[in-house]
Amino acid sequence: MMRGPPPMMIRGPPPMMIRGPPMLPPPMMVIPGRGGGGGTGKKKKKKKMGKIVLYHLTSKDAGKKIKKSGKMLRGKTGLFGGGIYFAGSVADCQGKTQNGNAVTIKALVDMGTAIYLPNGRNDAYNYTYTKLKKMGCNSVHASGMRTGDEYIVYNHARVKILSIKDKYGKKI
Repeated sequence: MMRGPPPMMIRGPPPMMIRGPPMLPPPMMVIPGRGGGGGTGKKKKKKKMGKIVLYHLTSKDAGKKIKKSGKMLRGKTGLFGGGIYFAGSVADCQGKTQNGNAVTIKALVDMGTAIYLPNGRNDAYNYTYTKLKKMGCNSVHASGMRTGDEYIVYNHARVKILSIKDKYGKKI
């Protein structure tokens, strides 16, 4: 016969409070349109987007390197793979930046034909330049994100830098 309260059944990990930027899930190793990597398993929607003005925040050191080289290089990781991530406004960038917010980059980004992911985080997939090219696309546009839409390109040649300014509006 057992004494005391019955044992607790715990389902899933305990709740945790995390401070700082949101942690990214590990990349999914699935084929787009065949379950996972898009949430619904349905064929991905393509969207002609062309060239649009977008914003990116970064550290002062990275901003200076970008200014010197004249190009932005893709990161190694990200929710939608290692790409160059942008937002539609500086305000939207604030919740997305992984490398600081000391410098704002305004760029004309050639999104070309994008894979359109309306379910945001639920559509996470490790996209690459090569995978997108095979799908007949040039970029990713993810909406439904808590911090606003994400615009991702995977080739620096698709980014024309219009301005690089510090947080006080002074040119770098």
